[in-house]
Amino acid sequence: MIIKKRYVYIDTPQLIKSENVEKNKDLPSEDNKEIQKDILLEEAKKEAAKIVNEAKTNAKNIIESAKKEAEEIKNRALEEISQIKNKELEEINQKINNLNQKIISISNNFEEKLEKKLMN
Repeated sequence: MIIKKRYVYIDTPQLIKSENVEKNKDLPSEDNKEIQKDILLEEAKKEAAKIVNEAKTNAKNIIESAKKEAEEIKNRALEEISQIKNKELEEINQKINNLNQKIISISNNFEEKLEKKLMN
């Protein structure tokens, strides 16, 4: 059998340098570009979800600590109010006792003076 061809191709082994291979890897085809875009997009979505979850967790922690701090401040304020109220009540009671003592002494003095006047 005889084969007639216009062109004869001869395949010869060639030495491919690693530089050429790396250059070819850097120049992806259109399909590879789309795949890489999809991969990058998925990675970005995962990273965004991770950041959002961390932010939510941090926000919850901040809110909880703020609530605890507010409760502590409220309790301290109530304690201080109670202490001030007790001090004022003690002072008022002391003033009332002093006034009662004065009233008693004045009334006693009045009675004594009245008796003296009546005796004279």
